[in-house]
Amino acid sequence: MSRLRRSPDARHDVVNATHLNPLRGRGRPRSCSRLTTLGASAFVIGAFFLLFPLHSADFSVLEPLLQEHCVECHGAKEPEGGLVLESYADFLKGGESGPIVVAGKSGESLLVKALEGNWGKTGKNQFMPPGKREKLKPEQIALFKAWIDAGAPAATSTSAPHELVVPQIAPKGSPRRPINSLAFEPRSRLLAVARPDAVELFNIDSRKIERTLTGLRGVANAVGFSEDGQFVFAGGGDATGGEVRQWKVADGSLVRTLGGHKDAVYALAITADGQTLATGGYDYAIKLWTLTDGTERTTIAANQGAIMGLGFRPDGRILASVGYDRTAKVYDSLTGTRLETFGQALKELNAIAFSPDGRMLLTGGNDNRIRAYRLGPKEGSNELIATVFAHEGAILRIAFSRDGKTVASSADDRTVKLFDAELKPRLTLEPQPDWPTALAFAGSEILAVARADGSLGLYNPADGKPAQPPKPELVRTDPRGIERGTAEQLKLVGQNLGAITVVSVYRGGRLWAAMSPELRDGEPVITLAPPADEPTGPWEVSVGNATVESARVKVWVDDLTQKALSTTVPGATDSASVSLEKPVSLWCHFDRPGVAAEFAFAAKAGQRLVFDLAAQRLGAKGDFALTLLDANGRTIAANAGSGGQLDPLLSFTVPADGTYRLRIAEATFAGSPDHFFRLSAGELPLVTGVFPLSVPANQESEVEVLGANLGSGRTVRLIAGEPGETNLPEPVKSWRTRREWKVVATDFPAPIEVEPNDTAASANRVPVPVSMNGRLELAKTGGVGNQASTQPGWASSGGDSDFFRFPAKQGVTYVVETAAAMRGSPADTRLEVFWPEGKLVERVRLKAVRNSAITFRPETSDETGIRFENWEEMELNDLLWCGGEVMKLFRAPQGPDSDTLMYSSNGKRRGFFDTTPVAHYLGEPVYLVTPLAPGEQPVPNGLPVFTLPFANEDAASRDIGADSRIYFTAPADGDFLVRVTDARDFGGHAFAYRLVIREAHPDFSVTLNGASPTVAPGSGQGFNVSVNRRDGFEGPVQVSFNHLPPGWTLPSSLVVEAGHETAFAPLNAATNAVAPPDSDWDAVTVVASSVIEGREVALAVNNLGRPKLSKETPKLLVKLEPVSPAGTATSTNGNPVVTLTPGGIALAKLRLIRNGFDGVVTFSVDNLPHGVIVENLGLNGITFLADENEREISLAAAKWVADLDRPFYAVEYQAGQQTSEPVVLRVRRPMTQANAGHP
Repeated sequence: MSRLRRSPDARHDVVNATHLNPLRGRGRPRSCSRLTTLGASAFVIGAFFLLFPLHSADFSVLEPLLQEHCVECHGAKEPEGGLVLESYADFLKGGESGPIVVAGKSGESLLVKALEGNWGKTGKNQFMPPGKREKLKPEQIALFKAWIDAGAPAATSTSAPHELVVPQIAPKGSPRRPINSLAFEPRSRLLAVARPDAVELFNIDSRKIERTLTGLRGVANAVGFSEDGQFVFAGGGDATGGEVRQWKVADGSLVRTLGGHKDAVYALAITADGQTLATGGYDYAIKLWTLTDGTERTTIAANQGAIMGLGFRPDGRILASVGYDRTAKVYDSLTGTRLETFGQALKELNAIAFSPDGRMLLTGGNDNRIRAYRLGPKEGSNELIATVFAHEGAILRIAFSRDGKTVASSADDRTVKLFDAELKPRLTLEPQPDWPTALAFAGSEILAVARADGSLGLYNPADGKPAQPPKPELVRTDPRGIERGTAEQLKLVGQNLGAITVVSVYRGGRLWAAMSPELRDGEPVITLAPPADEPTGPWEVSVGNATVESARVKVWVDDLTQKALSTTVPGATDSASVSLEKPVSLWCHFDRPGVAAEFAFAAKAGQRLVFDLAAQRLGAKGDFALTLLDANGRTIAANAGSGGQLDPLLSFTVPADGTYRLRIAEATFAGSPDHFFRLSAGELPLVTGVFPLSVPANQESEVEVLGANLGSGRTVRLIAGEPGETNLPEPVKSWRTRREWKVVATDFPAPIEVEPNDTAASANRVPVPVSMNGRLELAKTGGVGNQASTQPGWASSGGDSDFFRFPAKQGVTYVVETAAAMRGSPADTRLEVFWPEGKLVERVRLKAVRNSAITFRPETSDETGIRFENWEEMELNDLLWCGGEVMKLFRAPQGPDSDTLMYSSNGKRRGFFDTTPVAHYLGEPVYLVTPLAPGEQPVPNGLPVFTLPFANEDAASRDIGADSRIYFTAPADGDFLVRVTDARDFGGHAFAYRLVIREAHPDFSVTLNGASPTVAPGSGQGFNVSVNRRDGFEGPVQVSFNHLPPGWTLPSSLVVEAGHETAFAPLNAATNAVAPPDSDWDAVTVVASSVIEGREVALAVNNLGRPKLSKETPKLLVKLEPVSPAGTATSTNGNPVVTLTPGGIALAKLRLIRNGFDGVVTFSVDNLPHGVIVENLGLNGITFLADENEREISLAAAKWVADLDRPFYAVEYQAGQQTSEPVVLRVRRPMTQANAGHP
């Protein structure tokens, strides 16, 4: 049986978003008597009469007329006079006055009497429609008579809902697209924007529309996301019916459509568990849906007006609604049972919001008031707790911030206001250009305000000011390379690029061009055309908006054609084909783990093909390897790193005409957005080395250039200047190269080795100092491995050695070091010092005193963390021997899942006695060792004694990469021998090295890191000083600070302990500090001093820069205090003192002052002396929970810690790394402490 739909009317004027019009009433006239209302509904029937022939005699003729004009007052919800006209059965049933139709007898039918004015108490002159309205014409009434006289037959076929017909009037301007509703999803950072014709998914960070969802029936009036962010819902419709659509957020695909409302849907809500959807609309109905299968669970019909707002309490058990019947109602969401009705509103209600904790319900509407209710456990226990006259106009929307601390409301007086959780006014946003029709908090930093004119405003809820676009982040261009002399379109790839207005291009560090980006398929692009004579190398590109510029990314300008190479899976049989008739650069991106790349190419016998892969040189990740295959799939060449670099290089002479394949793989099968490379391939003129590596200063010298396809002119002449690096002449720069080649001009003698010098007897004699130039040439014997076919002149050297004889004086320390890999040579040198007769010179003997083993190994020789058996028996500064490496224990484990840390240098594990750090295996034996005095005979204890010679592969200080260094202290006067070899037994014409032998001159330099901090009043910011130690200097370094501006404090001096690299300190600003002029900061001096070989050395250090005083109050303030009675002492600069005995424990108190940050806070305590630790660390370090603001910390000192005074401080990591003021740790041995006064 067909059902009748409510009539369309001015309620659905989507252009003006009139569903929010506060002047609209409750939707129906209430002045008509029961049958009089029927007549009012029939008033316009005559307008449709001529559409239907008189002889049409079934109910379908009347159906559209009743639908259009009667159902408004005679719908199923509270029909006038009990008369329902929504269906044929309802029509025959009649109302409170009885049946209105007598089949076959129109003259006796109450309906006809009412239409003809023959109904009423007097029996006449009572017309439908009543009053002064135009009466139906006789021919219109005859339509009903004919149907009744024909027996009042039912419709012969089911009719579709009446379609809303509107005039097609072309707009004179661009129609407005008002926004009716907003919803924010925090994971994807998407804002759902409901417009009349679509739902837009707008990225709040990039300020771009990521997806547009269409197809919803009628107008989109309400939107919402599922709690997990996977789905977005939109409700809408028109007078003929409402519907809700559910889409997947990820791809915009439609999941389902839910119908059933007889008028447009204006409100929806989803439970937090994603199981239930509530919808409400202009048909006065609320429907509850089960989202697992999309079935309607129940309909709540006891409403007297349109439903304009719905909300679930966060636990999902309570549903609340507001609407045009001027009430807020509360329901049991499982059963639909009404639990409470709040009738305090004076006019229609539009807005509703639950607080995030579910304890408060807010409503707002046309009486300009926000009301707050506290919901109790049962009916009658709910109460109105606050009423606030909030606006000068009708309230349209209310929203809670996600943390529940802020309430936003909007009204048709074009205002948006912010309140605290108790509805106390905080601020009012700028006047809005039109009605603010929707609100949504996007996290804690943005309030989105939608307007009836279709615009969207974003504001900072903290200050009410417009939110600035997020900083654009440019990740890369696509492609990453461009051929000079050509114009190339580059796509800009990154985050938050929707609001960029300018693209800046830099050449040589200087701005070359600024341009506006274009849009191609919704993505920003630029067109770049480097000049044809532009040197190859990186340019830089950045993007910006009105307030901020992104970091720069590189675009590589090349002299080769740039092409893209696709990835494949390892083992795939099909390969892309690339022509190498002309050299080409191929770009490829391993965007996910497990992929590879491969291509086929044709080559002719005798061609010298170069395959130069650049990844780490371009700042990319990846340990790539090249494998060259013949037509039968056999490997004929391979390389996984070259010239001290991980980037591989193949230089290959083609043996025969044919097709070959090159495979590129990542050694660990890794892949990510940062795994990319450029492969330059073809007959490239490539420079791979130079010789010699050093030349005499202020002289003309001849330098040989090594490489492939260089033709003639391999030897160049240069005139070196003062000592230092010297560039090669311009012709060399015209060839392709993997680095900028330079030679070192030196004031030492710079001879070139003379072969043969492979034995002690044939050693070249050299003076001291000297800068010797040598090569580890091809072996005269020995097989050729894979390396021979991958590099020009590479081979397994079979023990090729170079010996040099030099004079030395007893007790003098000499620096013996190589420069090879650091200067681009493929040599990985090893150094050893011999007596003249060819016996290694003993450096030290180490006696093992305890044994252990590795229980958790580091992956590389660089890592400082290792785990040992019986680590409890070890002490800080113990020496450990493992696999030929000697390391030193820096820090014991700080928990059950913590490593023992070794001393480091330049961020890598440091070797002692010039031993080279190496990788270790699980279970490898470890020995605690002590050095024996010269000539001392160890007492046997069943553990080994290790004899260490003067030898090294990679410098123990880790500052010269794979090159070698020995600090050789001569045991006697006379000649000694130094031998240079390749640690892998490789060799070749390119294996050049520079050997320097000179006397050691211990020295140091100091750098202040973290200058020019921004410091908040009453707080501090940390910085550090780092020491660069040279030629074996290991002593302590003191750094002092002078002439600090008033109101600013820091420790008067810092000490970098002996053998350490860094010390830390805070710069603090007093609560009443003022920002001094720059000249005051420029007057601050920083001086580093120490004693070297009995002489005092003082050096100037870069100063603090120009610190700034913050205008913002930090959300956290950190306080560090002694625990009495230790706190009674103070140091000379006024800092409190904590006194500690070696081997003892002292307490300090760590306090936190919260100014708006209520979360978990983590701390570290910095600049404690070596051997003093915070003993009561938790598994996650020092951590304050959300409700914790104070804790005592225990400071424990090892028994060997010397007497000292040292400032230490605390720093937090959640609110800008605010620091405490320093406290002085005073370590005193008992006797010293008893006799000591306060300094």
